[in-house]
Amino acid sequence: MTETPSMHELLKDAPTNWGRWGPDDEVGALNFLTDDEVMRGIRSVRSGRVFTLQRMIGHPKGDPVWPGRAPAVRTQILDESS
Repeated sequence: MTETPSMHELLKDAPTNWGRWGPDDEVGALNFLTDDEVMRGIRSVRSGRVFTLQRMIGHPKGDPVWPGRAPAVRTQILDESS
């Protein structure tokens, strides 16, 4: 039987950006976004219409579920003992 490698072992040589832009960085890979890229995005705007990218969770008619994925489940992660 072949032993299954751990996630740590599988990812040991994978590229990472942790710490790449310093300890106070809050935007991560968005640092790659240049002024030219921002202007290119702005030029694609055709109207000022705003819309949300979020999906409602806990909708009375049920949540949207992609094939193979379970619906959202609320889980208690902190209890009164701490």
